[in-house]
Amino acid sequence: MEYPFPAGNEQWSPRDIVAAFCRPGMADPLDYQVAEIVAVMLAESGGNPLAVGTPIWNPGADTHRSVDLGLCQLNSYYHTTVGVEAFPGMPALTIAQAFDPLDNVQRAWEVIARTSDGFEPNLSWWTAWKNGRHIPHFDNAYAGLVAYREWLAT
Repeated sequence: MEYPFPAGNEQWSPRDIVAAFCRPGMADPLDYQVAEIVAVMLAESGGNPLAVGTPIWNPGADTHRSVDLGLCQLNSYYHTTVGVEAFPGMPALTIAQAFDPLDNVQRAWEVIARTSDGFEPNLSWWTAWKNGRHIPHFDNAYAGLVAYREWLAT
């Protein structure tokens, strides 16, 4: 049975975000760490696939300007055709792909998978994880994980 992802630009629930991260070849729905990943994404975008973060530019340190885009708030400089490739062999996303929730989650998962140590997901790329803004979202994210597991069992 195929998961019924929200159509168009509708708000994504914690269960929807869990389902997107648990597609084949991605996160394991039995891994509680999926809830931490989803909590970060809820803190970053609130489940809005069209979220645009506040533009960031530090004139003393940055040589570029960037903005975070989409459900997982991917940085425009490192992940889209506006800037450079984030990692060798990881092609840049178009702006349209950055705002497509499934493409956005796929790229976020690729970043997590490429930079994790195999035991803990590396979420240090996201400001919400660095400053702890994801913590208030953890209960909702975990409830989304439980709801997704229940959906799988039906």
